[in-house]
Amino acid sequence: MILPALFFLAANTVTFSRDVAPIFFEHCVRCHRPGEVAPMSLLDYKSARPWARSIGEAVAVRRMPPWMADPHFGTFSNDPRLRDSEMATIRAWVAGGAPEGDPRELPQPPAFASGWELGTPDVTIDIGQTYRLKPGRDSYEHFIVQTNFKEGMWLRAADLHPGNRKIVHHAHVNIVQSEAQAGATTIQGDDFAERLSAEGRESDAH
Repeated sequence: MILPALFFLAANTVTFSRDVAPIFFEHCVRCHRPGEVAPMSLLDYKSARPWARSIGEAVAVRRMPPWMADPHFGTFSNDPRLRDSEMATIRAWVAGGAPEGDPRELPQPPAFASGWELGTPDVTIDIGQTYRLKPGRDSYEHFIVQTNFKEGMWLRAADLHPGNRKIVHHAHVNIVQSEAQAGATTIQGDDFAERLSAEGRESDAH
């Protein structure tokens, strides 16, 4: 009676390699990989394990993966939101001590295109300057550029290429009729690093 019970528990243990990594690879590692804006990589167990509790908390309230589009209007091919079953898997992994499992079960990580992910664009619009970020709190910078469009245009897709992906967290692109309409040049925001620290980065990595 003891052996079957132990086998049942082992077979139902949620592990990083077999269960969680495929979810991260599908929904998270576009940002959570070396050289990108996210504060840690989720491509491997060693990098992900110290953040297990914070990941569980962020997933539980759907703060991660971030998705601001209204789900009641339209569907999008790049919607990163987790399915309920995937959220349950991550929560079970965290609750179970975030074990690695058998590294041989780890799937191949996704391959990402270098350069323009959506193909060579028809039009490129540069901000026209090199901006140097000052140390301190997060800031929202406004860059006003001319499209030079002479008539109305339909956009099929758009891709942003920051010069330094490690410091550009996100961007909002809007159409304005004048510089005055764009508002203040600099807006101070919350310190992203402090917010992450407050959420409780674990230090008991295994």
